[in-house]
Amino acid sequence: MKKILLTITAFLLLTAVHAETADTAAIDTTSVSYANVMYEQGKYAEAVQVYESLLAANGPSAVLYYNAGNCYYRQRQLGKSILYYERTLFLDPGNDDAAYNLELANRLTRDKIDAPPESLFHIWWRNYITITKTGTWSTVAIICMWLSLGAWAVYLLPAFRNLQRIGFFSAAITLLIGLLSIIGFFGRKSYDEQNTYAIVMSPSSIIKSEPTETSTNLALLHEGFKLQMISREENWTEVRMPDGVVGWIRNADHLPIDPFISGTR
Repeated sequence: MKKILLTITAFLLLTAVHAETADTAAIDTTSVSYANVMYEQGKYAEAVQVYESLLAANGPSAVLYYNAGNCYYRQRQLGKSILYYERTLFLDPGNDDAAYNLELANRLTRDKIDAPPESLFHIWWRNYITITKTGTWSTVAIICMWLSLGAWAVYLLPAFRNLQRIGFFSAAITLLIGLLSIIGFFGRKSYDEQNTYAIVMSPSSIIKSEPTETSTNLALLHEGFKLQMISREENWTEVRMPDGVVGWIRNADHLPIDPFISGTR
């Protein structure tokens, strides 16, 4: 059992490194304070320039994306504001302010394409695995597995005979939580890999049936619309719309929500 726990621990730690890299860079707090003052004074263009420069220097940051998104929203740049609120939630899923502001921004978009209804199980499963990020799932799993091992030792060792009942139930409960966390980890990891989205950044963009300019037009979408990315080529990306229609969009017309995707601006 100890060897199994060591294997699980090593794997979860290695695969969680990427998820925990966001917001770890040291950010120039003086520049952030200056940008915040500019924002409070209504100088949104000046403020967002500072936030963008900090993002370029420090890499993805939920705080900076959120602040920049507010600036873009105030300037009615829907594509950028929606993209940055989505990136905030990508890095910090529990950010209620970003979720609320994203809802406000989405109300201003021109395109409304409803997705087909989901089953209750699918909704429950998605809500469960997206409670937190893969890094947190892995941390909980590791802690619970080691606690379970310690409680099992208490159950087995004669020196703790008076605590055997507590040790047994503690081992069972922490093992169960650990296993559920491992399921959550792999579920969230698979969900993130299969649910890669992008935001339309051009004022208008045509969805094509094939990755060529001469192919059939499937839809006309506008700035701020969210699409699921399926595959990516040099100049085109295959996407799926909420109603299930699959087509192609020019790479110049959209940006991925995941800030770690190669080529993201």
